Amino acid sequence: MSRVLVTGGLGTIGSAVVRRLLRDGDWEVKVSDHRAAPGWMRERCEIHTADLRDLAAATDAVAGCSHVIHLAAIVGGIANFHKLPFTLTEVNNALTGA
Repeated sequence: MSRVLVTGGLGTIGSAVVRRLLRDGDWEVKVSDHRAAPGWMRERCEIHTADLRDLAAATDAVAGCSHVIHLAAIVGGIANFHKLPFTLTEVNNALTGA
């Protein structure tokens, strides 16, 4: 069985992807998000709660995973770009390149 990490797994798209992977049955699912996971996810997935901009946290998150589905992002349109330009760039661009 392959093990997959879903970053941003508590978001709208991320949680749908996690549900689909669990339904498929061929995956061990690890979810990384900065928020606390709901009960259904805690029961069926390994949960990694951390800020993936921290290299040690990111390294720990991917440990043992053969696949990564990277969905972690700061969303909210142009308003967040003006309020959090450096954080937005770090999360939405730099993590993708990691």
